[in-house]
Amino acid sequence: MRYYDGRKFLDETGFKRPPNPRMFSYKLLQWIDYAYLFPISENYDMEEIFDYNEYYELTKIDSYKWNFHRQEPYKHYMISFCKILNNMPEKFDEKFEYVKGLLNEAQAMNKSFVENGIILDDNSGGAHIPYWMTILNQFKKIMGVNEYV
Repeated sequence: MRYYDGRKFLDETGFKRPPNPRMFSYKLLQWIDYAYLFPISENYDMEEIFDYNEYYELTKIDSYKWNFHRQEPYKHYMISFCKILNNMPEKFDEKFEYVKGLLNEAQAMNKSFVENGIILDDNSGGAHIPYWMTILNQFKKIMGVNEYV
């Protein structure tokens, strides 16, 4: 979970809308609402932000019908996230540096988006990154190392 939101469990009456379809960005460590994909593609090389695999390729087709029920974005996510995990080093210090690098890169990319006028909403932005950095620092502190992110 990116973050816990207890409001999701409140008994609310009224219309419940389905979630917007999203694509996972390995660079941002985040699912991005498909509505942002066009502005992102106008300012960045999409292959630098989204893992290029067969399922990503399927979503690029002009006739692709974006819907949160479609399997391709989820399959893309599983392949992309597995690559992140498979690239993780074995040694603790190297593993820490690897995750720290991913988080710093995600934070820098989010800052770059803002500088280019792409303001992602709360569900697509990098609000979770500082929390993850804090947890990473606390974990390293528990392990007896005092160098932080």
